[in-house]
This record gives sequence, C-alpha cells and structure tokens, in this order.
Amino acid sequence: MKNCAAAAPASWSIHDLKPSERLVLWSLRYWTACKRQSKPCGDLLREVYANNGMTGAASQLGVLMDLVSATALKAPGIRCTACPLLSADELAILDAVASAGERRLKAAGEILERWLPPQCVRIALVMIENFALTVTNPDTGQSSA
Repeated sequence: MKNCAAAAPASWSIHDLKPSERLVLWSLRYWTACKRQSKPCGDLLREVYANNGMTGAASQLGVLMDLVSATALKAPGIRCTACPLLSADELAILDAVASAGERRLKAAGEILERWLPPQCVRIALVMIENFALTVTNPDTGQSSA
C-alpha cells in the first residue's frame, strides 16, 4: 500500500476535523474506494447517515459524486479511508461543503471549478447545497437561517 501520509502537511490531520467533517471525509473516501473497485457503496452510506439523523445525505452525496466522476476535467485527489491526513483536494471539498451549508454558493462554486466544467458547476451547486444542509441540519435538511 502506498504511504499516502507522506504527501500532505501534518497540519491537515483528520483528527483536527469536527465529527461531521470526518463523516463527510470518510464518505468521500469510501465512495471513491468502492467506485475504484466497482463495488456498491450505497447501503452502508445510507445506514451510517440514517443512524446520524441525516436521512437522504447518502443519496445526495452519491448523485454529486456521480456527477463529479462523470464530468470532471481533473479528478479530485481523494485518499484511502485509512489515511490519517487530508489531501489539498479533500480539504477544498470540505470547504465547498461548508460554504454551501452557509449558502455561500459563489465560494463553493469557485472551489468546484477546480474540477468541473462551468455547466456542471451550476448543477453541482444545487447538489452540494442540498447535501450540506442535510449534514449540517440533521433530521430536517433545512437551514436554520
């Protein structure tokens, strides 16, 4: 197994993330690992999100990642589920989710532009906002604003 920890600054540790951020990161990594191995991943993701009161988040993430996978001009660097450090792309994706959850869609869009063509960014913004609102407001998926 490749030592992915050697490639990132030590300051980007998963241990510095909030639990909800760790869940999103693990989900990205798990989804990516399953797709690389041509294995289904939806059941476990649905169970994990449902157990955390985030019903619908797994399908929202899946649709978003399917769009990224199918249309990315450059694939984001997603590490393995065991890596203790974040890649620059993973950190950027977490920032995009946080921005979308705060309805700062321009900031989220600028991040998504690193990988997606403009017409796909518009679609991805709707998806990432729905996902972010579900993750940040469990059981409702609604903004508290």
